[in-house]
Amino acid sequence: MPISSIRQDGAWVPYQDFVNIKAPNGLPDKNWVRGSNISPRGADYSYASAWTGLWLNWDWTGKIKRDIDAAVSIGAGGIRLLGALSGVMDGTINQSTYLTQLVQVAEYCASQNILFYPCFGDTREFTSGTLPAGIQTWIVAQANAIAPYEDNLLGIDLANELSASLPEYEGPFNAATLTTSVGQWAQAVKTVLPSVRLTTSNLHDMAGAYTTYAGLDEYLDYYDFHNYAPFYPASVETWSAYKPVMVGEFGFSRTDPSRANILKDIADSAQQAKVFACFQWDICSDNFGMFDENASNLDSLMHQGWNEFTPS
Repeated sequence: MPISSIRQDGAWVPYQDFVNIKAPNGLPDKNWVRGSNISPRGADYSYASAWTGLWLNWDWTGKIKRDIDAAVSIGAGGIRLLGALSGVMDGTINQSTYLTQLVQVAEYCASQNILFYPCFGDTREFTSGTLPAGIQTWIVAQANAIAPYEDNLLGIDLANELSASLPEYEGPFNAATLTTSVGQWAQAVKTVLPSVRLTTSNLHDMAGAYTTYAGLDEYLDYYDFHNYAPFYPASVETWSAYKPVMVGEFGFSRTDPSRANILKDIADSAQQAKVFACFQWDICSDNFGMFDENASNLDSLMHQGWNEFTPS
């Protein structure tokens, strides 16, 4: 599907207007956000979904707050955190407890003068290819919980890497069925958070991004692509001609000898493509982390490259 078919009405939001819709709280430059992702701990991967492990065994002091503080210490302006859709929907995680934890993150980000960018979960967790009953009600419950922090939300990623749930990528979902459901989520969330910008994220190299973004076009305010080395600036720049673009995840190994140069290339490419935000994956882990999993040992080469992410 040619990219030009995604929009026919010409109602593209100019990049400059988009990033200035709502000035990010306290950031020195209103046109650029660099942020970090919180990732699961190694032990969380023993669960069917690592995100279930993270949210079920919530460690505010020793993991979540610690990671946010680590990100703030190197100048991050935002935090992205994925939700545990299947863990809540199958009853493993208590909904009330989960919402308390979600608000805890939103509140702390606001107190630290950084933006919160929540992702409500990943549909790949539902391997049957059917979304469980009540999932839209749960999506709306999350929106209601963070509504008091609406002014401090960069946006909401309704579904992580949505195209990966399609058959082209060994996913179980029919594209039309999935985009219809997520479109209904978007409409419902907008009734609660009318000024918050919505999207679903995708991997940069997925042709399925055309399918999901075309099917959801009227509901999405921007695109969110996830880029892992090698970085593909051309694909990001192509999409930015149609809607504003952010990079919700980018990352590479802590052992890559070229990691500082890779970060510089990503920063340069992102600014050339008018990407309004980049969130590195991840802040604390032994694989991709700016810090190791214990939130110590800041990698000097990665930090050097990170400092290339300055407001344009």
